[in-house]
Parts: sequence; C-alpha cells; structure tokens
Amino acid sequence: MGDSLESSEPPEERPVPTVPVQQFLDYLSQTIKLLLNLSPSFDDADNLEAINKFISDALVPTLLVQRTSVKDEDADQSGDGEEDKEQNSLLITNVVQFANSKTMSLLFVKSGSVVESDKPIQSQLFMIEFTEGSAYESLHSIISKGLCPYFKSYVKESGRADRDGDKMVPSVEKKMDELEMGLLHLQQNIDIPEISLAVHPTVAAVIKRCQEEGRKPKVADFGDKVNDSSFLNQLQNGVNRWIKEIQKVTKLDRDPSSGTSLQEISFWLNLERALHRIQEKRESVDVSLTLDILKHGKRFHATVSFDTDTGLKQALAMVNDYNPLMKDFPINDLLSATELDRIRLAVQQIFTHLRKIRNTKYPMQRGLRLVEAISRDLTTQLLKVLGTRRLMHIPFDEFEKVMQQCSLVFSTWDDEYDKLQGLLRDIVKKKREEQMKMVWRVMPAHKKLQTRMEHMRKFRYQHEQLRTVIVRVLRPALVQELQEKGATTGQTLSLEAANIIAVEEVNLAYENVKEVDCLDMSREGGEAWEAAVARYEEKIDKVETRITAHLRDQLGQAKNANEMFRIFSRFNALFVRQHIRGAIREYQTQLIQRVKDDIESLHEKFKVQYSQSTACKMSGVRDLAPVSGSIIWVKQIDRQLTTYLRRVEDVLGKGWENHIEGQALKADGDSFRLKLNTQEIFDDWARNVQQRNLSVSGRIFAIESTRSRSGRGNILKLRVNFLPEIITLYKEVRNLKALGFRVPLAIVNKAHQANQLYPFAVSLIESVRTYERTLEKLDDKASIIPLVAGLRREMQQLVGEGIQLVWESYKLEQYVHRFAEQVCVFQEKVEDLLVVEEQLDVDVRSLETCPYSAQTLGDILAKIQHSVDDLSLKQYSNLHIWVTRLDLAVEKNLGSRLQAGIEAWTDALEGKSTGIDLSMDTDAPAKPTHAPGGDPTVGGLTHEVRITNQIMYLYPSIEEARFHIMQQLFSWQAVVTSQNRLQSSRYQVGLIE
Repeated sequence: MGDSLESSEPPEERPVPTVPVQQFLDYLSQTIKLLLNLSPSFDDADNLEAINKFISDALVPTLLVQRTSVKDEDADQSGDGEEDKEQNSLLITNVVQFANSKTMSLLFVKSGSVVESDKPIQSQLFMIEFTEGSAYESLHSIISKGLCPYFKSYVKESGRADRDGDKMVPSVEKKMDELEMGLLHLQQNIDIPEISLAVHPTVAAVIKRCQEEGRKPKVADFGDKVNDSSFLNQLQNGVNRWIKEIQKVTKLDRDPSSGTSLQEISFWLNLERALHRIQEKRESVDVSLTLDILKHGKRFHATVSFDTDTGLKQALAMVNDYNPLMKDFPINDLLSATELDRIRLAVQQIFTHLRKIRNTKYPMQRGLRLVEAISRDLTTQLLKVLGTRRLMHIPFDEFEKVMQQCSLVFSTWDDEYDKLQGLLRDIVKKKREEQMKMVWRVMPAHKKLQTRMEHMRKFRYQHEQLRTVIVRVLRPALVQELQEKGATTGQTLSLEAANIIAVEEVNLAYENVKEVDCLDMSREGGEAWEAAVARYEEKIDKVETRITAHLRDQLGQAKNANEMFRIFSRFNALFVRQHIRGAIREYQTQLIQRVKDDIESLHEKFKVQYSQSTACKMSGVRDLAPVSGSIIWVKQIDRQLTTYLRRVEDVLGKGWENHIEGQALKADGDSFRLKLNTQEIFDDWARNVQQRNLSVSGRIFAIESTRSRSGRGNILKLRVNFLPEIITLYKEVRNLKALGFRVPLAIVNKAHQANQLYPFAVSLIESVRTYERTLEKLDDKASIIPLVAGLRREMQQLVGEGIQLVWESYKLEQYVHRFAEQVCVFQEKVEDLLVVEEQLDVDVRSLETCPYSAQTLGDILAKIQHSVDDLSLKQYSNLHIWVTRLDLAVEKNLGSRLQAGIEAWTDALEGKSTGIDLSMDTDAPAKPTHAPGGDPTVGGLTHEVRITNQIMYLYPSIEEARFHIMQQLFSWQAVVTSQNRLQSSRYQVGLIE
C-alpha cells in the first residue's frame, strides 16, 4: 500500500541545465567588442557574480553592461600639447541604471527564467543599446523609431485595429504617442540656469543660532557687526554677485526664429518656474536679513539696485503676461499626429489657441516667428507621416486621396492664418503706435513642401492621363480598327506589341521618378527631383510622337464629324501636351463649323415653338401637362446646347473660352441660353393659376345640355363637376416640383386639395363615361332593354343619390367605390347580355337553314333554352316578357319550316320533283343549303287483289293505306310539332298543377 502511495506522487522537476559560464562569457565578449568597441576583461568578482546571477537566477531578468569614457586629467594639465588620453571602464550589473552622459550601455533581457544550454544564446536574449549623450535622446529614438512603429505594424497586420470591441489597442497606441512626445519635450527643453544665492557665513551662523533658539533673526543679533564697514562691504559684494546671478535668468532670451515651437513654449514655461524660485529665494530669511543689515548700515545703493537692477519684477510680469498663451498650447496634438486628418484638426486647434495673443502683450514679431516655427513643425510632421506612404509608388487613387488630405491641411493653414493675421492687424490698430511698422511677411516652411506636392500632383495626374489614354485608346481602338478592316493576325499582333511597348515606355519613364526621394526638401533633393522629371519628359517625347501619328491617322480615316468628335473626346485629356495639341489644328476649323451649324439648328428648332412641335404631341401621349412639357422641351434644348459647347472643349481643349472662335461660340451660347430661361414660363403659369379660381367645391355631379347624336334637339347628360384644369394643375405641380421649381404655397395647397380628390374624381369620370357608353350600346340594341331595366333603375337611383353629395362630404369615398362597382356590374351585365343576344340571334336564324330533323331542331332549341336558363340564373329583369318575344320568333321560324315540310311531303307524295339545276348559276353556294321542308320520302304500299271464298277484296284496304300515309305525314309534321316551347320559369319554385 505504501509503495502505491509513493508511486502516485508527481515526479520531481529536474532543473533546466544552464549555459556554461565560459560559453556565455565568450558570447558576451564578442557582443561587447562589436557594439561597445571594447575588449572586456571579466576578472572583477562583482562582474562575474552579476553574470552568474543573470544566467541561473530566475529573479534576475536583466544584465547591464556599461562602458564609461574618462579622459586623463594629467594630460589636460600638461602643456606639452599631446592628445588627451581616453580611459574606458567596464561595469556589469543586474540593476538598470544611468551613470552619466559619457556612459554607453548595453542591456540584455532574458526571454525565459534562465539561459538554457540547449538553445542558442542569442535566441534567448533581447538587447537594447543606450548611446552616450542625452538619455532623453536615446529613449526617444528607441520609442519613436522602434517600439511605436513595430507596435502599430503588428496591430495593422494582425487586424486587431479593425475589431470594434477592442478598446485597448487605441488606448495603448495613444499612451505610446504621449510617451514619445513627453520624451521629445524633455529633450528639447532649454535648461534655465539654476542659480544659488550664497549667504555670508556670519549671516548664516546667526540665522542658524536663532533657528535653534526658536526665534526670528533680527539685525540687532549682529551687534557691532552692522557698523563694521568691512562686513558691510562683504555683504554688498555678495549682493552684487546675487544681482549678476539673477540677471543670468531675468535677461535670458532665445531667438524665436530658430528651433521648434515646442522650444519656444517650453522656454517661457520653464522661465516662469525659474523666476518663481528666484522670487522665493528673494523672500527667504537669508536674503531679507542681508538686505536689512545693508539698510541699517546706510548702504541704500546696494538694496535699491538689488530690487531694480535684477529686473525680477519686470521679468515676472512679462512671463505672467505671456504664459496664458503658452499654457495648454496644443502643440502636442500636432507632434503626435500620425494621420493627415489629425494634423489638420491639430492646426485648427493651434490657431484657435493663438487667438489668445490679443489678451497678452506677446510681441507681434515674436508671434509671427512662432507661427513660422509651427510651420516648421508642421513640415516635419507631414514628412514623418508621408515618408511611410511612398507617394510615387502607391496606386493613383490612393495618391489622390493623400493629396486631397494634404490640400485640406494646407488650405486649413491658409484660412486660419488669414484670420489670425486680421486679428493681429486689429491689435496693432488699437495700440495706435505709429512707430510700429509691422513686417507682416511670414515665410512658412511648409510652403516649399506644398509647392513640391502640388508639382507632384500635377506630374502624377498628367502621367496617369497619358498612361490611361494609351491603354484606353491605342490598344483597343487600333486592334478593333484592324479587325474591322480584316487585317491579318500578324499585323494585329505587331501593332498590339507596338502599343504594349508604348505603355512600357511610359512606365519605364516613370521609374526614373520613383527612384528619387520626392519629399527631400534640401537643395540636392530639389535638383534630383527636377533632373528626374527632365529625364521623364525626354522619354515621354517618343511616346507622344507615336500618339500624335496615331491621332492623325484616326482623324484622317474618320467617316464623319461625329467620329471626329468621339476621337477628340478620347484624346482630350492629352491636349495639354504640346506635341499632341499640334496634331489637331488642321481639323479644328471644320469641326467648329459643325458645332456652329448644330447650334443654328437648335435656334431653328426653338423658333418653331413648343405648341407646334412634335414634342408637344408626344407629351400629350405621355400624359405630360402643357407647362411642364414646354419646360422639359426647353431644358432638352439647353442640354443639347451644353453638349455642343462641350464638343468645342473636346476640340479646343480646356480654356476654350479664351480661343478666338471659342469666344464667339461662348457668347452665342450665353445669349441663346438667356432665351432658354424656363423661370419666365414658370412665373407666367404661377401668375395665371393664382388669378383663376381653381377650386373643388359644390356637388359632385352636374347636368349639362348637349346636342344629341341624331341631331334632333338637345339632350341632358350627366357630368362630373370637376374641371379638367384642376387635374392639369395637379399634374403641373407634381412635374414642376420634380423639375426643381419652388411652387408657391397657395398653388401647392390647391394642388394638394386636387390631389386628395383626384382619385375620386377620376374614378367618377371614368365611371360616368363607362355608364354612358353602356347606355349607347343599349340604345343600339333596344330588344334587351327590358332585361336590364332593373339594373338601370338601380343605376339611376345611385346617380340620384350622388346628385345630393358634395365634394366635402365624408360619404364621398364610400359612394365612389359603390358607384364604380355598380357601373362595373352594369357594364358586365350588358356586355354579357349582348353576347348572349348575338348568339341567340344566330341560333334563331339557324332554325331557318338547319336540316329538317327533330334532332337538329331539338339541339338548337335546347341551346336556346340553356341561354335562357343562364339569363334566369343571373337575375335579369322582365325575363318572361323577353322570352315570350323570343318564343314568338322561334315559333315563326318553326311555323315556316313546318309549312315548307308539309309542302315538301305533299310534293313527294304526288311524285313532283323540286330539284333545281344550279350548274350554270355562278352565284350558287358551293354546298347547297338544306331544303326548308327537308327531303321527305313517302313509303310505297303494294295493294293486292285477293279472292277469298269467292269474295274479291283489296289488301290492304284503302282505309289502311290512307291510315299508313297519314301516319307518315304526322311523323313528318312531328319533326316541328314535337319540339318543346321555350320557358322562362324553369328556375322558379311553384306548385305543380
């Protein structure tokens, strides 16, 4: 059991083998010799102990190697002229510390707890090198040029900056920027000398004794010393030394035209703190007691000169006046900005803060020099931000965005500086100091960068235009042209290759510019930029020659002026190039004449006027109101005029207004455009509408007298009381607002009212029109009027109800829906009835020509009866009367058929032939119609004379023969007489009689 428990315990961790000390010393020796330029000796016990701890102790993460340079003072003191001997001392410690400005340090940081032996030493250590000189400078370089860029690059590549929920990354980035700016401030601070006012030993001793006794020292504590001239002279000399010491601070100044704005701001803030410390020392017991002794000794000159010659009060007053401007100066926002938009906002904040200068006595000239320093800082920050963009390498779209952002920064500076300059001028005028002749000329350092960037923008824009036109015009257009002409594949490929070479030549020419640092503002950088641009232009000349030849070929092969215009529009972007502009001069005259002719045709079109044009007719088809239609017509002419003038720009290029012919065309176009002013049309329409009383009120129906169609007197017609002008008004307002006109409110209100009633009015108008057309159809078919008498009575009742309604009635909407539905039902009933009536007429007429057979007649009558039953189901009124009339018509036709049938049977009985020879009749039908009486056949009957029992008799008898013949007649008559009569009451419930 015990063994099992022991075996369940976790095994002890084996110690990680560390690297041998000698191996680490070899690595350290090589590194120190390489980086510190020193051959180290590790004999010192403290150094070895620090190295051992660093290798094996997990609590010691750092190892600092310091090399301190010390000059031999004996060599300094000797006058033999030998060079100073430099001695280097080496210190190795585990504590990260600063020694002095002549110390160069190399810091090793372990990535793990110990330095392991099975891994390369260099992979387990981080190294940071601190150079000699200012510690602030070293730390600022490490942060600004190492850690910050590395951190931002990691954030960008890992995509953490795009996560909305990740709030830590922006915060850390901001803290790192603040750290960078803080180190820069410490680095750029101008050291204000720290003065010390040495007190006479006797005075210091008395003060110490009084402090020990717990009382305030007085002049009387010095006894006879206050009358000792030697003692007083010593004190006076000391005060004079104090004056000189204080004057080192009070008379301290800096040249604002040099350095950075941060140095100017820090200078005044630090000077204020230094003066306050001097003021504290001035009010200290030591100084006050010394001055009191001198006053007691009648040495007033020393005391008065101490207060006046030092200039402490004046200096304090000056810094207290200046520092409202210097405190909280937002220069850090500019210096820490990493984006162009943030730089622009920082510039706005800086100039807003600079307006505080009106509340101070800060010198105007010094303020202008501060503006120049801010301009230098702006230039530095812009170069810092733009230096990572590789402006000549990035795509053109991205380059354009960067240029726009830079342009916003520069324009913001110009706008804000103009406001500040106006403020400064007002301040100078208020002071009314005639002797102050301000020199307002400021030389902002960023103007040089602005000029360079503008040159870069124009250069890349022209290059992009050239490259785009070559790709867009030369290759596709030429290949298409060759294909249309049926060129061989070899020719096409050769020309395609030639154009590819042209594109490559442009790209190669651009490579010359990409190799130059375009943001180098030095003299050498400017010369390099100009030389690169010159080399680019030399290579582009060859490409321009090829483009010129191609352009002339296309213009020469153009079939008409429109093709030339298209060619010009494609190449228009390159007309700024001298070679290309020269290729089009001979074609300009004919194309400009074509534009003149087109504009003249517009004049003629306009003279015809809208009402006489085909556009007016088409506007009516498209339901466009007259005024809005005429405005659209005028605007179309205006757009065509603009298109024609744009063609002038295609031909003459930008700035065509300055060309001789361009000036004439522009003057003609401007004068013509004055005639195309649609505002006058709109104003006339608005004035006429406001003068007319176009309102919707009163009853919805009106009765008007119109001439009848037959021409016999006048008849009364139902009309909707809604003027067509109101409908037009609504359409006009809708279209005019869509065209961008500001319609007067009164007209809008009228149109709004019309818009609300418009659906009801249109529905009523269409319903009344449909009702009238339906009644006209009834008038043309009077036989069916009784069937729709009930529906017509309902319609008349509904119209009578509507006669009482007004447009403002709340029942209007419900009534319009009912009226439309009822009219629709009435129309459908009449339409259905007309179809049935037409079919019944066909069926009734077919009774006259159909075969004379019971089956055929029965089918036709059954079809007619089925139609009657359908009408009965649809609840048509007066159906029995109409069916009675229909039955009489059927009876008439069947009666004539019966009579013809009897006659035909009689003829057949008598053996008469009714056939007609139609062989020579060209008007006879191809298929002869059926005989009205049919083709009856009378069956023969054979009589036998029989003798039975010596009785002679006829068999069958004559009576039987007569009966047989009569039966055949009756059956032939039964073809008609056996048919059922039409009934209108088959779907009516009644008692069986």
